[in-house]
Amino acid sequence: MPIPTAYIPGRIWGRRTIPKCAMWGITVKNLESHDVLFGLQGTDAMGKNVFLYPEGDPIALAYDNGDIKAAGGRGGVNSRYCIVLPAGFSGSVFIPLNRIADSHEKDKAKQWDKTPITSPGFHLSDGGSKGCWFRRCLSAPLP
Repeated sequence: MPIPTAYIPGRIWGRRTIPKCAMWGITVKNLESHDVLFGLQGTDAMGKNVFLYPEGDPIALAYDNGDIKAAGGRGGVNSRYCIVLPAGFSGSVFIPLNRIADSHEKDKAKQWDKTPITSPGFHLSDGGSKGCWFRRCLSAPLP
């Protein structure tokens, strides 16, 4: 699974950044000793919801040690599509833009229109007392 090698910190993830990127990512560490379900759950500048969509290009797990694997996924709480963060995972999750939609319900979801995401949020399920650590958002530029 090819991942662009140059990463741009996603401080402002808006109209100037989006046309130049192929994926959006976040640095994350699963502090649990078991798998955790992870989903995108935010809003854009127009107040519309943004969620992970279950179909499209593979979502990648880029481990700190350099390994890259496709993320597994399944429905989480309230039918939200989530990827599986393996126990102890430390690295970055890269989400292709075609995996972002305006609804968590597959039959109702429409492809995200790339309006700037102003309030990124995340949904965790099956977590424990330790949870997950989030460090920064990234965008992976088009080659």
